[in-house]
Amino acid sequence: PDSLAPAQGFRRLQSLLSATNVAAFHGALPEHDQLLSLIARLEPTLPGANVPMRSITETWRATARLALGMDSPQLRRALDSAIAAMDRVSVPGIQAQGRGLVFIGYMLTGDTTYVAPFRRWGSKRVPDEVEALRALESGDTARAQSIAARFRPPDSTRLISDAGTGFALFAQAEILARLGDLARAVAIYESIERDDLGLTFGPDPRWPLYARSFLERGQIYEQLGDRPRAIAAYEEFLEIWKEAAPELRDQMRLAREGIIRLRDAPATELPRR
Repeated sequence: PDSLAPAQGFRRLQSLLSATNVAAFHGALPEHDQLLSLIARLEPTLPGANVPMRSITETWRATARLALGMDSPQLRRALDSAIAAMDRVSVPGIQAQGRGLVFIGYMLTGDTTYVAPFRRWGSKRVPDEVEALRALESGDTARAQSIAARFRPPDSTRLISDAGTGFALFAQAEILARLGDLARAVAIYESIERDDLGLTFGPDPRWPLYARSFLERGQIYEQLGDRPRAIAAYEEFLEIWKEAAPELRDQMRLAREGIIRLRDAPATELPRR
């Protein structure tokens, strides 16, 4: 902290925020927490606003952990607190940015309380991906399929500037996989490239989502009977998380078990998940 204190300005904060994305990508939870604590120490309030930085970093911590596949009442309370704060701020731009927050809240928890803010903020429209997920949760497969049919081909949608758009691609892949359209689902995952994400967004939950997508790819390729691609995806996931925190071991176990299952199976008889 002492060596960073003289480096005033937006660039210092942006560099530290980029570092939190690296930590989240690799599942490095202690380092992620250390960086958030460092940010709060160096920047007691959000630059340009009289908002305590510690309350902001709690939200960043919660969204990263949710994107890492973790869930708890504490994480949801942090998210709920941020949403309530945005409701109290009558600034359309702030609330429009919050749509990404509630998108990831619903996508990763399935809690329908995160749907209502869509109707209060920004365009007032509930995204197609959220509607499709709600249809799947209610058992309305036909409606989910109808919505999924409108998804654009993955090569026509990039992740260049809007984190919300990036969340949508991960949601689309999940929806298609749950509908059994495995080829389209994995095509979406494969269309997402590391260079698309960048490191200048600030806290970006797409990084842990991207890391975990390799586990999803492995599972999908295994269902498709593509042994080499399944093993490669599982191995990539384990490489990214080779120093991940113990709290994430269950997901790593799934990848290891997948590799063992595929390597031990007869070449003409691949296991189905």
